[in-house]
Amino acid sequence: MLAVEPEGPFSEAVAKIARMVTLSSRFQQQTNSVSDVEAEKHVHFKKAFAREEAKRPYAIVRLGQTFGYRKISGGASDVFVPFGTVDLHIEIDTPSEHWNSKLQAEMYAGNFFGVVMNEIVCLSGADDGADDSSHLVLQDVQSVDFGENPEDTWPTMGRFYRMLFQLTWGNFQ
Repeated sequence: MLAVEPEGPFSEAVAKIARMVTLSSRFQQQTNSVSDVEAEKHVHFKKAFAREEAKRPYAIVRLGQTFGYRKISGGASDVFVPFGTVDLHIEIDTPSEHWNSKLQAEMYAGNFFGVVMNEIVCLSGADDGADDSSHLVLQDVQSVDFGENPEDTWPTMGRFYRMLFQLTWGNFQ
């Protein structure tokens, strides 16, 4: 999925969120993928993405604006634990049967985004059997943008919705 292997907690967080997206059964279903490996074709990284070539639905994962280390004190020693944010942008086409109803179009998109995010949240901190590690521990998930593309672009781009999530991660237990 990446030409440069992630190394260190901040780039590993991006890779782990990308993997969690591919494991969403709703994301797999909407992308007509029969496995997480097939779903990888629909998950992109910010600098390696060409919107014109992508078929919706797709996800774009990138480092957020926040990352650092938090000191956790306990017992005889203190440890520094990495934390940060990852931005997750997802787009999905509006089926033609919903083009005449903004309410139905928004509900369709909202259902998709909500189920995918719920499946990602349910993976938080769970074991990932594929690489003998655990999924990223999420502390907070927020939608920071939701909307559809402008109506004047529908003839050339189709009608679609987008949602941007900000996921805050870090294992502070």
